[in-house]
Amino acid sequence: MNSTPPTLALAPPPLLLLLALGCSDGQLAQSAVDAPCPAGDLDCEAAPTTAPLAAGASLALEIRPVIVGGVSAAVSLRSGDDAVLVVEGGLLRAVAPGVAAVLAVGDDGAVVDLTHLTVVKADRLTLHRGGGAERDERAVPDAIQVFPGEELSLSLRVWSGAQALAGDVEESWTVTDPAFLLVDQGFPQERRLRAPSAGSATLTIDAVGLQHTLALEVVQ
Repeated sequence: MNSTPPTLALAPPPLLLLLALGCSDGQLAQSAVDAPCPAGDLDCEAAPTTAPLAAGASLALEIRPVIVGGVSAAVSLRSGDDAVLVVEGGLLRAVAPGVAAVLAVGDDGAVVDLTHLTVVKADRLTLHRGGGAERDERAVPDAIQVFPGEELSLSLRVWSGAQALAGDVEESWTVTDPAFLLVDQGFPQERRLRAPSAGSATLTIDAVGLQHTLALEVVQ
């Protein structure tokens, strides 16, 4: 007896969905998938990126539906493999290395579009001066000298080999001498540090199972 293979339910053409996921265009040609711009970068234009997500990181998702012909629909995101990544509210959280689909699903259960994201395990961390659009691409060395009262804006990047990884990671920043003031201003993977009038300290950052240290010395 012949059996009919299951078919994939697709939303009708009038709905065009724009997703900001940090990957490529939707694979059903129903959406444009762009990376969000860094905070404070007023000259940035959203553009596709192929950077994989770091395992343990989260990525904010923005769904921007463009409705053609007056048709509206509620759309949500779902993961094709919860062992690799999960969707929690407005965040995509990378669970473990692998490749998984991210589905844009209408309120009737129809798949509007989909894309695939790669999750990899990070193997190193780097520190950089500045943050957001002002971040210096040169990594800060493991030991630096600072002037009395100098303020440093520092940002953390996560890597796998030579590949910078996407997503915001949970990180812990500590400094051995409390005279070096360390301030969290609310931006992911960024801190501001103020040096005292004299002394030395070690700054330690723990993230995604890795650790990075920076030796600080105040020079007169």
